[in-house]
Amino acid sequence: MKRVENTSKRTPFFPNQKAKNVNDQSYSPSENEAGAVPKDKSQSDSKVSIPLGTKVFSRIKKLVDKTPPKNNMEKIEQLRNEIQAGNYYVNENILADKVLQNEFGLWRD
Repeated sequence: MKRVENTSKRTPFFPNQKAKNVNDQSYSPSENEAGAVPKDKSQSDSKVSIPLGTKVFSRIKKLVDKTPPKNNMEKIEQLRNEIQAGNYYVNENILADKVLQNEFGLWRD
């Protein structure tokens, strides 16, 4: 079996990158490496563009968040009373049309 020698050089991760000495504590990244900021750029040069769809969605969400929640308790109580009294009627044709429309995009005329 071949013996592997312990070296103090780290092989480069990216092509055209020089090998680095692992034991060198005074290493500092060069301008071309990741994390280095070019000297001719400043924070004022940075721009972020937000797509129009995102802006519209944000406006709609703010409006929806501002509207008070709808109180359906009266309608729910009325339906509960009708069901308990046996007076609630379900139209099978309307129900079937809604099921077909929601599940398959079909409907009857």
